[in-house]
Amino acid sequence: MCPMLKKLTNKLQPYREVTRIIVEILCSKKGENIRILEHSISYAEYQFGKGVPGKLYREREDGERISNWIVEIQTLNGIITLLSGLYIQNKSLSSIDRDNMAFPYLERSLSILNPWVTNLDSGSGIVEIKILNEIITTLADFYRRNVSISDIDRTNMAFPYIERSLNILNPWVINLDPDSSNGIDSLSKDQIDRLLDELIFTEQNMAAVTGDRRQFDVAEGHCQRCLVYS
Repeated sequence: MCPMLKKLTNKLQPYREVTRIIVEILCSKKGENIRILEHSISYAEYQFGKGVPGKLYREREDGERISNWIVEIQTLNGIITLLSGLYIQNKSLSSIDRDNMAFPYLERSLSILNPWVTNLDSGSGIVEIKILNEIITTLADFYRRNVSISDIDRTNMAFPYIERSLNILNPWVINLDPDSSNGIDSLSKDQIDRLLDELIFTEQNMAAVTGDRRQFDVAEGHCQRCLVYS
């Protein structure tokens, strides 16, 4: 058995040791091994267990705690994102096979990230929003590139994800105006640049989809907003 797999034991370990082992995997060549990454997901899910509704952390009987953010976003989603990326970048597979093998991981990642949307208050969460938005736009891109379905079906299946991405990003636009009295907190220059990049990318996708639907006036509006954000 691979020495690394031996570390992924079914015996409960301290949370700190679990995160150390997973970080070791993700930061090494082992992080490019699909078999090890899949075992890592099972290992992490077993070691951390399920979260308790209303609690921001997991807790063992001995009082040891770990935040849900570390478990769900940094650890589980980190592994799943790596796995989907390995399939997407695998040039030995056809584009259809790449998409089909990556898609379940993208959906799983979205199921982890979705509950965190409710935790995003207006004054924080730009990092969480970026992570969530990347998954949503990746899913939209998956549908738009899926050659196994018709052009109309591709467009119709991608549209709700792109629309959702805009719904996440639009409330943050007010924070781009430093003179706005309605702004919650001023964003740093890096945060503003990141938000603008996300908005431009999403508006471009919306323009493409609405253009495919022959909604040319709507597509033009999305193109104009791209120009404004750029």
